[in-house]
Amino acid sequence: VSSAWTSYFYESNSTTNSSGYGTFLATYPVISVLIAICHCMLIMSIPIIVRLFSIEGAYSQSVDIIPLISLGILLHGNYLIFTKTLVWKKKTALLATTSGISVLVNIILNFLLIPVYGISGAAVATVISYASIFLLGLFFSQKVHYIGFPLKITFASISFAVIFTLLQLSEEIPKRIEMLSESLILLFIIGLLMLSLHSLRKSLN
Repeated sequence: VSSAWTSYFYESNSTTNSSGYGTFLATYPVISVLIAICHCMLIMSIPIIVRLFSIEGAYSQSVDIIPLISLGILLHGNYLIFTKTLVWKKKTALLATTSGISVLVNIILNFLLIPVYGISGAAVATVISYASIFLLGLFFSQKVHYIGFPLKITFASISFAVIFTLLQLSEEIPKRIEMLSESLILLFIIGLLMLSLHSLRKSLN
């Protein structure tokens, strides 16, 4: 997605109409929702992956952090999409600032969390640092060159991914509540898809 957006972004800005991002912005709500759904599907398929590759012993500890790492990748992917404007406007100092703050957050949290939670603490530190670079990158990029991204749908998709991840990581959820939460999540997915498709049709008309 980031690679496709890069080409489209620079092609749009090479013309006299530098705001011609309509096609990408029209499809981005659908893309944002699909990325969140893929994240959730990966988490749900973890037991299958474990059985398929016979993951056991010391390696089994890594299975517990897959949801967090996947969530971090989701956040970083959105960061790459939003920050193309900083490169185009030659504001690479802001990119360095966001990266530096993210690294600092990661280092501090690693020192605090790893002694207590081990590998899980490192995963949490990674997710939080990715969240910080995503939010800072979004803020700076929109300040430098505003693009009308459908942020409500983007944040709804990310919030959904975060909630789903936390629910899957919780080992103390009663079975009935778990079934109810899965039903609500399914309804939420349908709602997000309908909202994104409506946005797509509205943009294309």
